[in-house]
Amino acid sequence: ADDAFMTEHYTTADEPALQTRLEGLMARLQAVSPYPDESVRVRIIGKPKDPAVMSGHEDGAFASSTTIYVGIEELKRSPPPTDDELLWTLGHEMTHIHRDHYAKALLADESLKKWQETQWTMGEDPAPIDEGYRSAIQSRARKSQLGGYYKEQELESDRFGTLQALSAGAKPDGIRATFERMRKDEAAGEA
Repeated sequence: ADDAFMTEHYTTADEPALQTRLEGLMARLQAVSPYPDESVRVRIIGKPKDPAVMSGHEDGAFASSTTIYVGIEELKRSPPPTDDELLWTLGHEMTHIHRDHYAKALLADESLKKWQETQWTMGEDPAPIDEGYRSAIQSRARKSQLGGYYKEQELESDRFGTLQALSAGAKPDGIRATFERMRKDEAAGEA
């Protein structure tokens, strides 16, 4: 199901050498994982088929319930990511899978969406609001109300991903470089 959704929304990236590299790093992480029998796959994704709808993942990585997706732009950036950086990234995303963050986020988002819908139907609206506007307001509210929840998941994945990467042989300086690069990327995105 995960791959079907991804191939519907993203182009595929046929990169056998990079795929083999990622699978080798995943094997190292699985060997030290607290859940060694839980199968986690890794796939490379290309650009979104409709950037207006699906964007933001092609230059990083994210996890579904069973699969880690790494964007081709991340793998082909200059300078290319080191094994230490990729071990940390994969360990971080693997933690999301092991902690069921994907499923929990879907449930939390669905619950909040239902709550918000009941708020719109209680009492009379002061003025007619078109559905596009209402949807945009609900989406912004959902993001702000779930932001702390997602931040907790990210911090948990940072911590456990770091431990897993170190256990799999990543060097502390390589992990530090990953955080430094992310900080610079975020600062550049805000400018």
